[in-house]
Amino acid sequence: TIGLPITKSLFLEETLDGISKQTFEDFELIIRNNAETQALKQEIKEICIPWLKYPNVTYLESEVQVPIAENFNEIVKVARGEYFTMLSDDDVMHPDFLNEFNSLAEAFPQVNVFHCRIRTIDEHSSVTEYGWVGPRFETLPDFLFHHLSGTRGTNLSNFVVKTAELQ
Repeated sequence: TIGLPITKSLFLEETLDGISKQTFEDFELIIRNNAETQALKQEIKEICIPWLKYPNVTYLESEVQVPIAENFNEIVKVARGEYFTMLSDDDVMHPDFLNEFNSLAEAFPQVNVFHCRIRTIDEHSSVTEYGWVGPRFETLPDFLFHHLSGTRGTNLSNFVVKTAELQ
């Protein structure tokens, strides 16, 4: 499952385009429009309309804008895929993102959380920085130490998690 909580429209078409180019096609997409104003909500919905015809896409809309954690939790509640990842409305997935994680999940079925390196891009799609490269395997205490000590940044889109564990 790919969760996509949306609050803005600026890069949304690029985000959806990246999802459409996935080489692994057996996925569920949950779009949750959480825009602040009705005008922006409508603008986002217009961008999403072409996606609503696909059976693997669920479109949800909050009546009023809710905090990010609540929005995230509403998406996780309805996720049906065995694994879950969350994108922001300005993230662009590499075409092999889901395929690579599927291969890892098959190779390591006992692992609940997978992590990847990310590239940060600007509005012109130029790379501005690279995320950290983690070890092949890391314990939870080690991960937490590095995260809490500030030696590594973390984004939601860095992770793929077993949905049942997340729920």
